[in-house]
Amino acid sequence: MQKNISLDGEITIYQARETYSKLADALNNTTELNIELSNVTDVDSSCLQILLWLQKEGSRLNIKVVLLNPSEVLQRVIAQLGLTKSFSFGGTYEQ
Repeated sequence: MQKNISLDGEITIYQARETYSKLADALNNTTELNIELSNVTDVDSSCLQILLWLQKEGSRLNIKVVLLNPSEVLQRVIAQLGLTKSFSFGGTYEQ
């Protein structure tokens, strides 16, 4: 079973608990989880930690996690922190 989730707006420490819970719940009863990221407007390191956890947890549970279309803001923060190689994106991610 495939699930599609869209993350929108700010994903900072202030939204971290809600974002984590949403994604952790989405891992239940699925074999593939697609996360749309094109409408993310602000991020901090807590967002990146959650996305890295999601990729690792998906792998551990044999769930295909696909991060799609990261926004320019998300791409910039990932690059600034030197984490480009830590993420696997589908969609239109450009380095």
